[in-house]
Formats: sequence, structure tokens, C-alpha cells
Amino acid sequence: MEIGPELKESGATAEDWRNALGKVVPAVVVIRTTTCRAFDTEQAGSGSATGFVVDKKRGIILTNRHVVTPGSSFS
Repeated sequence: MEIGPELKESGATAEDWRNALGKVVPAVVVIRTTTCRAFDTEQAGSGSATGFVVDKKRGIILTNRHVVTPGSSFS
């Protein structure tokens, strides 16, 4: 695995990155959603997103707010 010059300046080695990725990649999950539509003439909506496991024992996954909250969101 090659790492770019900007990462070499951090002092991280390719082995450091392999070890870090080996720990975090298994925690990445795909989230699939299905939502009801306001009118019975429309099909249910569906979507997908990603997140990662924060607490496996309690089933807590961190993802973006718009993935799990319908409607508008404001900053």
C-alpha cells in the first residue's frame, strides 16, 4: 500500500493505516430505509445510506440526521 506525501508528513506508516482500517472498516454498515408516502396513490419511498456501529451491544449506529429524520432540517 502506497501512502501520499501528505500522510507521510504525519508520521503514519502504511502499516499504521492498515491497522487503523482493519479496526474501523468492519464497523461500517449499510442502512436501508422504507418510508410511507402522504397519499395512498404513491408507492412507499426507499433509500440507503451508510453509518458505523458505535455500540454493538446496545445496537447504536451513527449516521446522518437526514437518514433517520423525515422532513426539513435546519442548521
